[in-house]
Formats: sequence, structure tokens, C-alpha cells
Amino acid sequence: MEKTFNAVELIQTISNKLRHKKIKNIAAVENEIASLGEYLGTDQMQTIIFVAIFEFCASGSSMNADDMARYYDCSVLDIVAHKKDFDQLLFYGLIEKSARELESTIFFTRTDFRVPAVIFEAILVNKPLTEAKAVQSELDHFDMVKQIGECLENRDREDITTATFLAQAKELEESYSSCEFITKTRELLPGIADRVLFYDICKDNFFDGNFSDLEDTLKDLYDHRKQTLKAMKEFLSESSVLQQSGLVKCWEDNLTHKLTPSKAGYELLLGEYTEVKIKKSTGLDKFEFVKAVSDCIVDKKFNNFGMLKLKNMVLDLEYSNRDLPTVKEAQKLLKSHNDRIFFYSMCNDSMFCRTCLERTLADIYEKPQWVMEETVKWKNGEHPLQTLGLAEMGEESFFGGTKVELTEDGRELFLQEDAEKYKKKDKTNDILSVNKIKAKNMFYSPSLKKQIDFLSNSLQQSAFEKLQKRLDEQGMPKGVAAIFYGSPGTGKTETVYQLAKSTGRDVMQVDISEMKSSWYGESQKLVKEVFTKYERLCKKSKRAPILLFNEADAVFSKRMENKGTSVDQTENAIQNIILEQMEILSGILIATTNLEGNLDPAFERRFLFKVKFEKLSTDAKVLIWRDKLPEITSKDAEALANEFDFTGGEIDNIVRKVTMNQVLNDDEYSLAYLKELCSQEHLTKRCGNIGYK
Repeated sequence: MEKTFNAVELIQTISNKLRHKKIKNIAAVENEIASLGEYLGTDQMQTIIFVAIFEFCASGSSMNADDMARYYDCSVLDIVAHKKDFDQLLFYGLIEKSARELESTIFFTRTDFRVPAVIFEAILVNKPLTEAKAVQSELDHFDMVKQIGECLENRDREDITTATFLAQAKELEESYSSCEFITKTRELLPGIADRVLFYDICKDNFFDGNFSDLEDTLKDLYDHRKQTLKAMKEFLSESSVLQQSGLVKCWEDNLTHKLTPSKAGYELLLGEYTEVKIKKSTGLDKFEFVKAVSDCIVDKKFNNFGMLKLKNMVLDLEYSNRDLPTVKEAQKLLKSHNDRIFFYSMCNDSMFCRTCLERTLADIYEKPQWVMEETVKWKNGEHPLQTLGLAEMGEESFFGGTKVELTEDGRELFLQEDAEKYKKKDKTNDILSVNKIKAKNMFYSPSLKKQIDFLSNSLQQSAFEKLQKRLDEQGMPKGVAAIFYGSPGTGKTETVYQLAKSTGRDVMQVDISEMKSSWYGESQKLVKEVFTKYERLCKKSKRAPILLFNEADAVFSKRMENKGTSVDQTENAIQNIILEQMEILSGILIATTNLEGNLDPAFERRFLFKVKFEKLSTDAKVLIWRDKLPEITSKDAEALANEFDFTGGEIDNIVRKVTMNQVLNDDEYSLAYLKELCSQEHLTKRCGNIGYK
């Protein structure tokens, strides 16, 4: 551009020659118009129109068609004939509609125009307009969306029919036809009425920060009530074009229905700026996903919208993260949207604390009746999360409210491949794999062997399945419960292990003493967890494991009649829980106890097998000595059996000492040496911390 060029001087020259001259003196300023047109990027008529608007804008005013007709001293029809030139100037970003006009109508003759500030300032300093035009044109389609939405709301006041309004809106839309937003919207929504509704919903939600009211929005568009009702029916049945295209969502909110752009709708409107308006919702990991769902619940609580919108928000999140294993599995197991929402909320809570049942239900459901119905399901153990084994109820909180938490199955559904990594330390039991149990020879009296063999045969998988089926048909508990009682060291616990080995079953061991807690209620909770976990283990295992209550003397003794202390109350509560669980047991429970005459009658009735372990006979002890020390003679084994009244465990101690001596000193053992070791074992028992234990 030459240094002598001055855009303002050119505008002033053209204005002086053409004003009040009916646009007939063009030849006198033809060169000036061409020079200014080259600078603006406009043709002759567009340049003439721009000059008039620029002069009005310089005086602080905007200009409409009537103003321009007076300016050039011509008729309004002469100006209207050049509407396309106005549209082209709007497209170039050289002029814009005034704020006042954006709030009223889209009729051309009533529209005020002005020069945008960025263009005006650039012309004043002869700055090239390329950059200014780019800045001005970036938000073109946003202006159109806002203008159509605002004009729709004023349609009735302006006394414009639906048909006329749609025609004018289509004409305005055409002036923005080069925008990618308009092109894509036309592809998705062929009908102008659907597009106008979409623009209005975008305007309400994006520009005004409000949801669109379904009925009011349709009333704004349609002249006749029948048209409004027909369109409402389509939205409520989710068959409207806007919903089918996935651009708009509709939900009930306090007896009214609201409309908002979906994620796809916002992406269409905002393009690369989508995340400015909506949070990231795709590509989330499992932790981010459940946090996003919890945020939706919080939004519902504080923004007071209804469950339908919450459901749609969560459905959008699920769809956006449909490849997430947690989402896939949850959708397979939980068909109800509301149940999944509650589950996701529990998952988020599980990273920090347990879930408060009443508070979370109140946050999700808006009607007290629904909250009560869900609460009753939980209290009765009938909620789908409970029946599927994904969640369980805890005790009443000290501060009020009932706590619920995920079970191990629930945590596995949430954490998937990370479940083992975040597995809570097991406070209640220990699983002994059948593969880790070493087979041992057991020596019983003939009567005891007969009982053990019968029990072993009953626990073989094929026989056990038949037994369960028969018991179930007769309406009896399907589980098998046995109690081994007798003096210490008589082989009760080892017999359980060998039964597990011979029947191919793992052993779930329980130490009741570790469950005793100073807090009332905690011990009961731990005992419940034992049976809950055992039930889950049975479902996962091909063969039901054996639930072993080892040395549970305190649990199976007679219950306290006078529940004086909290300790007494706790022990009685634990016993009641075990009794209840034995009634519905579907697996195998074996208890061992040293009690012989103090077994509670209620437990005695529930044990199908009651096996007493007597002290070892001399013959049995001989067999054990010879089994443990193959090199010993029958005579020496009889001598040791007659002289020392040992249990199987004590004989094991002697054998270990012999093995140690052979390893360290490479010595063979003699009867005298064995008797010496046996004497030390007795001495240990009499004198306490002397010798081997």
C-alpha cells in the first residue's frame, strides 16, 4: 500500500460526492471507490454501502435501510434491492448488526448496522484489514445462533407468523452458509424448524446459562397449540429429530421438561472449544469415571434438577467410556440405570470411606417415597447390589445413618485387573490351598476310623453334589456341618486337613480369638464377613472349600443367660450369628473344640456329624511311632508307647529332634536316646520354658 493512501480521506471524498445525490454521481468518485474497494475487498456497490454506515458509526450511530435511503436521497426499495450486498458485507465481517437489533427481529428493513470496533480502528490508522477481518469473522456462527434464538423469543411480540419467521431465519442462515457449523447442522437437521429449535436451545444453554423449557420453547416457535402439542409428544417419546440425531437431550425437572444440547450438540456448536464448556468425559480411567459420576450426583443436588437429567448425564459418560471394563461389566450385571449410578457412587466412596445409604439415596432420588422404597430393599437384603453379591450393609453409624460398602466381588468389578493390587488386608481368615497340604497317614480307633471314612466319602465331589440335591429337594439346608471334639493333641485339626486333601478342597481357616474387639458391634461384623466371604468363595470355586473354625471352644460353649457385661453380649451375639448362618449354609463347615460336656444344645442340633476324638490307644501310638520312624523296631515302638502317654503332636516333636540330630551330627538313634528325648518332652510340660517346645 502506498504511503499516500488514506482510507478515511477516501471515505470522506466519496461521502461528499454521493450524499443526497441518489447514488447518481458515481462517475465523479469512481477511482476513489475502486481504491477503497481494493482496500476493503469489496465491489462498487458494497463500498458505497460501507461508506454510509462508516460515517454514521463515526458519529456514534448505527444505520438501517431507512436511514441509508435518506442518506442517499433514494427510496427504501432502492436499498432493499441491494440486500445481498449487505449480507456479503456481514459475511466479510466489515459490518455487523447492532446489539439492539440482535434482541428484536431478523427483518432486514428493521435491522440496524454498524462497523465493528476492530474494523473501525484498523481503518483509522490505514492498517491492513486481513487480521481484523479474521478476528471479526471467527465468531460469526455464534452471532447467528444468538440472534435467531433471541428473535424466536420475541416472535409473538413482533407479530410474525411461524412460516415468515422460518423463512427469514433460513435467509439469515444462508448468509453464514460458508461456516462449517452451518454445513454440518444442515446435514444432521434437514428441516429449518428443527435447526431453529437447535439454535435456540444452544442460545439458552450456552449464552444465557439456562436450560430450555420444552413447552415454552415450542410455544415460541409455533402459531397453533396443536403444533406445539404434537412436537411435545415427539420429545417426550424421544422420537424427535433433535433427539434421534443425538444433538439434544430432554428430561423431567419438577413436573416440567427441560432441553439441553447433548455432548454431541456442544461439540457441533463449539468445535475445538468444546472442553471450555463441558468437562472431559472421554478416555477416562475407572477412577476418573466413577469420580465423574459422583460429580454428576453433586451437580443434581446443588442445581436441583431431576433424575432424568442425571440418568442422561451418566448414560453419556457410559457411552463415552463404553470400552472401559468396569462399565461393560456393570451394564451386563445391573440393568437399572439407577442401580448402576448407586454402584458407581459406592466405587468412588470406596477409595476414601464407606457409603452412607440414606444420604446417597436422597442425593440420587428426588422423591422421599422412592428413597424409602430403596431403603426397604437394602434393609431386607433384596437390593440388586446385595443379591448379586456386589455390596453389603454394615452397622448403624455412631453419628446416624447406615453404612454400605462393596464386597470383594464389588471391588473386583470396579477395580478389574487392579483388584489384587488394592485388595484389603484380610482380617478374618486365611485360605489354605489344597496343594499346600501334605498327605499324612492318620491312625484312628476302629470306631473313629469308620466315622471319618463315612464323612470323607460324603465329601467326595460326586457324592456331595448328590447329597446337596437331595437335601434341597427335601427343603433342608444343603450344607454339611461337623464338629470334632475331644482332648488336645488327638488329631482333630490334622484330620480336617487330610479330609480336605483327600476330597480336593481348600480350607478357609477362622481364628475367632482374632475377631474379639473392644468395640461392641465390630466383632459381629467380622463374623458376618467370614460367612459372606465363604459364600463368595464357594461361588468362585469348582469345589466348595471347607470352612474351619479351629479351637472355637468359647463360641460353641453354652450361651450366657445373664448378659451382664458387653463381653457377654458380644459372645452371645457372635453365637447367634453363627447359628443363623449354619441354618442357610450351603457349603462345608467343620469346627474343632476341646469341649466335651459344655457344648451348647443349639449348636449340637445343627451339627450333622459329631465326632469324638479319644486319647490315642497304645496300639495307635505304636503305629504312629513306626510311621514316623520307619527304622524303629516293633519292640522299641511298643516300649515307647507304653512308657510315654504322648499325643500325635508330641511324637512329631520327638521325631523332629531326631532329624535335627541326624543332620547336625550324623548320628543314628537308639532306644535310650529316644527315651531321653521323651523324658525332656515331659520335663518341658512340667517345668515350662526348658528344652524344646
